[in-house]
Amino acid sequence: MKRALPAILLSAVMLCSCSRVQNYYSSLFDEIGQMRENILGSDQEETSEEEETYETEELFETEEVYETSTEDDILYEGSDEQTLSDSIAIEISYALEQNTEAENKLYNEAVTQWEMNVAADELYQLWDNTLNNVWAILEEGLSEEDMAALREEEQEWIEYKEAQIEEAGAEYEGGSMQPMVRSMEGAELTKARVYDLAAYADGK
Repeated sequence: MKRALPAILLSAVMLCSCSRVQNYYSSLFDEIGQMRENILGSDQEETSEEEETYETEELFETEEVYETSTEDDILYEGSDEQTLSDSIAIEISYALEQNTEAENKLYNEAVTQWEMNVAADELYQLWDNTLNNVWAILEEGLSEEDMAALREEEQEWIEYKEAQIEEAGAEYEGGSMQPMVRSMEGAELTKARVYDLAAYADGK
């Protein structure tokens, strides 16, 4: 019995020690877990703040770009802010887009000669309309003295153009291709004249 007592006491001490160790590590694990949650929670908050800041900055930049674009559009559309060269360049750019469609219709889509004649006439009318638009822009921007000289030159060009059209069509006199040839010649000459007129607006 006396020998058993120390063993019992030793067991009790060991159990007590184990319990303390277990409690110690359990407490330590709890502290570590709490610290981990605090760290993760802090990181999430920082991430949320960073995302919110980024979204705010992105929204601000987007609004700033939109405002800038709007101002540019206003300056671009405002007739007072455009030079003659700018206005004429816009007309030519638009005409070139339509020219591509008209040529595609003439060379790729038209099947019968009548359809080719119609497509060629549309091409001629396109550049004739563009010339009239460019002329109107010059009338608004050039001095009366410059326009007087330009009108005289324009009349000479019209006579030259008509003569060239007649000469081009004469080879096909009475044939079904004559209207197409005349229109294509007129379109080519008128397109070139548009670019000649554009030169009068350089720097103005």
